[in-house]
Amino acid sequence: MTEKSKGVRLEEALGGLRKHLEDMKVLAHELEVLRDSMEGTNSENTARYESISEAADELYCATDRISEGIEDANQVEWD
Repeated sequence: MTEKSKGVRLEEALGGLRKHLEDMKVLAHELEVLRDSMEGTNSENTARYESISEAADELYCATDRISEGIEDANQVEWD
């Protein structure tokens, strides 16, 4: 069996990251929608609201960092 080249292995890894990145973005959006639906209600001033809000914000930050990492990895050149 032929060993995969580093470039192929990197592309496969980045493909997996991109898929999981999209999953994380969907989850962050779902949390944001849930948070927004709680605004203006008695639920807005609860620990659950704060937890959902923080989780959405952190997921958005994480997706930004992962996106930047993918962009950086795309710049890798092989000799």
